[in-house]
Amino acid sequence: MQNDELQRTQTDLINSKNWFFNLYDLAPISYLVISEEGIVLESNLAAANMLGYVSSDIVMQNLSRYIYNEDHHSYFNYIKELFESILPQECELRMIRNDGKIFWAHIKTTASKEENKTTYRMILSNLTERKHVELQLRESEERFHMLFDKAPLGYQSLDIEGNFLEVNQKWLDIFGYQREEVIGKWFGDFLAPAYRDAFRKRFPIFKAQGFIHSEFEMVGKNGKNLFIAFDGKIGYAHDGAFQQTHCILKDISTEHILTKKLAECQELMQAIIDKTTDAIYVKDLQGRYVLVNSAVEQVVGKNKIELIGQDDYSLFPVDEAKVIKAADKEIYTTGVTRTFEEKATDATGKINVFSSTKGPILDDKNNVKGLFGIARNITKSKELELQLEQEKKLFQATLISLGDGVISCDIQGKVQFLNPVAEKITGWTQEEAIGIQIEEIFNIYNELTGEKSESITELVLKTGKILELSNHTILVSKHGEKRSIEDSAAPIIMANGDIIGVVVVFSDYTEKRKRIEEVRYLSYHDYLTGLYNRRFFEEEMKRYDVPRNYPLSIAMGDVNGLKLINDSFGHTIGDEVLKRSAELIMKACRDDDIVARIGGDEFIVLLPKADAKDVEGLIKRIQESLVNETIEGMPLSISFGQATKTKEGEKLSEMLKEAEDHMYRHKLYESTGARSKTVNLIINTLYAKNYREMLHSQRVSALSESIATSLGYSIDEIKQIKTAGLMHDIGKIGIEDKILNKTEQLTQNEWDEIKKHCEIGYRILSSVAEFSEIADFVLEHQERWDGTGYPRGLKGDEISKEARIIAVADSFDAMTGERTYGRSYSLQEAIDELYRCSGTQFDPEIVKSFADSLKIVNTNKK
Repeated sequence: MQNDELQRTQTDLINSKNWFFNLYDLAPISYLVISEEGIVLESNLAAANMLGYVSSDIVMQNLSRYIYNEDHHSYFNYIKELFESILPQECELRMIRNDGKIFWAHIKTTASKEENKTTYRMILSNLTERKHVELQLRESEERFHMLFDKAPLGYQSLDIEGNFLEVNQKWLDIFGYQREEVIGKWFGDFLAPAYRDAFRKRFPIFKAQGFIHSEFEMVGKNGKNLFIAFDGKIGYAHDGAFQQTHCILKDISTEHILTKKLAECQELMQAIIDKTTDAIYVKDLQGRYVLVNSAVEQVVGKNKIELIGQDDYSLFPVDEAKVIKAADKEIYTTGVTRTFEEKATDATGKINVFSSTKGPILDDKNNVKGLFGIARNITKSKELELQLEQEKKLFQATLISLGDGVISCDIQGKVQFLNPVAEKITGWTQEEAIGIQIEEIFNIYNELTGEKSESITELVLKTGKILELSNHTILVSKHGEKRSIEDSAAPIIMANGDIIGVVVVFSDYTEKRKRIEEVRYLSYHDYLTGLYNRRFFEEEMKRYDVPRNYPLSIAMGDVNGLKLINDSFGHTIGDEVLKRSAELIMKACRDDDIVARIGGDEFIVLLPKADAKDVEGLIKRIQESLVNETIEGMPLSISFGQATKTKEGEKLSEMLKEAEDHMYRHKLYESTGARSKTVNLIINTLYAKNYREMLHSQRVSALSESIATSLGYSIDEIKQIKTAGLMHDIGKIGIEDKILNKTEQLTQNEWDEIKKHCEIGYRILSSVAEFSEIADFVLEHQERWDGTGYPRGLKGDEISKEARIIAVADSFDAMTGERTYGRSYSLQEAIDELYRCSGTQFDPEIVKSFADSLKIVNTNKK
């Protein structure tokens, strides 16, 4: 039984050993067992594969056989230490595969004693990949250190307090320090004093944001200040904590100095261009401002900060911006400098005009990279040009429209300009005269001597003064026509005082002479009759008042009824009366007598060496000539008075008064008959022109008589009213026939003319004594009872009763008589209309009385 258990135990042991060896052989880790002599006793499959053998080839071979020759020494030292120590030992060395390839291996060995025999168990790991990485890392570190110290830029690293951890050789070269003088020191100690506080403030910001770009002024070992540009980043540990700074720095001292000088130059340039009144600017290819001066600011109304980087196309109205953009595009495209005229509305809204010179800015390859512009404000110049052009045109228009001739010439006397008046007087056109000597065009002689006049232009050029021609100068035109002229010549002087020519201004004195004579004639003559006027007569009377002319007599005459004629027939007929009267008076006078018209209707004759009988003879001759003289059927009538001065001492004024008084005494009885005849003539003339008007007046007269009779007027009063009725429309003599005879309805203007006949009739009748009492009746016959009539708007009893009678009679006949438009009213219709208008247009009492009288008349007739 014990034997069976032992046999089972042996079998289990064998199985366990086999299981172990299977596991050992299949393990992924390389295992070797060697003896104290270094002989391989066991090898698993992984170890054999690592060496490129099968396990049987390795077993019982000395392990040194698989060690790289150069590492044998290291291997034997390792074995020696292994045998001498009971502790596990490790080493790294190179081994050789069966295929000859060398690889690095890590060997870890542990001693094991079994049955008084020591063996060594080894675990091998292939380090080839790791060694390759380490080699690359080492090579990289070597390269880094080489670059680190040979780099063209300085490098520094600071700890969390700002103390130096590392610097490269370039950093040391820049500042002249040794490495030991720097490492561990605070960075601020190497800064210029003014920058230390700035570093204190910026370093925490740098650490917080993780990067920085800055510039500091540092001090080298030799005490020289250097401007340094820094670019830095923060280095962080695996856990994200601050580890160190990494900063690249560059010595920019030279650039700083150049930049400072450039800035100073730019400031100087900016100051210079800011003092310039022209707008100066630079633009890039997108039309954005790169540089502007103060003048641009003033135009745009924005400061430089606002303008830089902005294009100006949005700063001006669209039409202005288009012009600017087109000009810029031309410069960008052609690369040629040009001058443009541009408009720009400034900040105040004023439109300015600029002469803008623009040119390209080129890069080193002559490509356009922008443009410059110099814009001069020429608004005032343009305004002055416009003003000058307007003044020039105005001057030319003035010269052309002048009533005087104008000729200008240069200092050689050659004609440069003739105005139309000069062309007309000289006979030369401007085209013909340009460039010809002025003496040939302006050909003048002395009227009295017939000799050619001295050249006035030469005299002006010699003296430099304005000169005038003497009187009696004659200009002979191109066609030989002679004209009297007046002229003056003046030098044309520039602002600097130089004389550049002469201008001659002259007028045709021929016409002026005639005008002067006409004026002189009119100043002493009456324009209507041609007789002398009061002014001349009074002067002549004083001149004639000398003893040799005594007896000196005057005859004063006044045309009778002239005002009545003017009012009735118009001033044209009145003027004919005056002219014919003047002719008859002149015809009756002696050659030495002075005949004058001294007032509207007054004439006077001055007779030297004539006594009273001579004057009476003159008056008689005139009166005899008037007997059969008529104008438009009206007889002429003149009342005369006379007076004579026989010796010195008698005053002319008293003589005039005596003649005037004498004349008015005659006029009292002579004019009355004349006026009465004139009134009768007026009535007959009116009736002759308008037969219907005669019939109407006669009927109104009869009706007025009838109404007056029914109202109980006296015979004389009835006769007066009858006459007034007959003459109530006498004023129509002053109304145009075409209005009186018009068959269509009158216009407002025509009706206004008709309404004037009351006042005209009043003026005619009031001028004649025998008709003066009925003048008011005629004036008021168109007034209305309610005050809405004309011409004075009288009301009720303010209107004379005689006028109210005539108004009823006039209206009744207008309704019942022959009418130019519309049918005539029957008697009943007319009476009804009178009653209807009673109290508004007519006096109710007169309407009733008239209606009653008509009824009686009609009854008798029946």
